[in-house]
Amino acid sequence: MNDSIRTNIIMICDLPFKFVQELEPKRDSEGNIIQTIYDFTDKPRELHYYGKGPFCKFEISKEWINCVGVYVLYDNEKPLYVGECIDFYGRYSSAQYGSIGRSECFKGRHSTN
Repeated sequence: MNDSIRTNIIMICDLPFKFVQELEPKRDSEGNIIQTIYDFTDKPRELHYYGKGPFCKFEISKEWINCVGVYVLYDNEKPLYVGECIDFYGRYSSAQYGSIGRSECFKGRHSTN
């Protein structure tokens, strides 16, 4: 994302959105992305399309704890996803989006996470 997007208000449908931060996966001491791949040999249930992983973990700044609002995920200056939440930090720094749990990998669960 270019610097003008990072420092300015982004207008979407005539509504202002403040840039929060780039989402970066957590890394180990050598700079490698920390990934999780689950073992499902004990579960005969069918995985959804993304269920095999791998999954990374990430979080956003704690300054966003208890911030309510609408958010937009961008990639290369194009909107990919619009959502709303009552705790922005909790949405992106927990098992909701920041860490995908094993139970979310099966059909019928939240494949968009």
